[in-house]
Amino acid sequence: MSKIRLTKQKVEGIKPADRDIVVWDEALPGFGVRVKKTGVRSYIVQYRNRRTGHSQRMTLGQHGPRLTFHQARIQARLILADVTRGGDPIGDRRDARQAPTMQDLANDYLERHAVPKKRPNSVRNDRAMLDNIILPKLGRKKVEAVTHRDIESIHVAMIGSCS
Repeated sequence: MSKIRLTKQKVEGIKPADRDIVVWDEALPGFGVRVKKTGVRSYIVQYRNRRTGHSQRMTLGQHGPRLTFHQARIQARLILADVTRGGDPIGDRRDARQAPTMQDLANDYLERHAVPKKRPNSVRNDRAMLDNIILPKLGRKKVEAVTHRDIESIHVAMIGSCS
């Protein structure tokens, strides 16, 4: 792993080898480019998580028209600034991916609250409302992404179907 002052021309001038090459930027520590043996260039950021002490490496994207050197550098600077303030971009991404969906919440509600604490008829009604009204519209959505407008649209649809 070498260090040079990266520029667009230098990134494009790195020759692929028989294994992946990582070249770090001298001007912005933690920012670099990875060149695969196929010649594909990807911008990367590496940082140390302040809470756990683990080193994390994040791929920003592939070098080319959709992600220029200048854009990647700006993105890396923002990520590294966030890390300096105690953030963990990789952990945040992982948490967002693993966040519960409305389907998960419904299953949890039925299992931990409805079945043990409610009468069978009430559980049946709750299950019917979830299966027929709520989950078809919101089941795959993350709980934190459900908005007031989503709930409002379900209510409006229910009023329309009752008329």
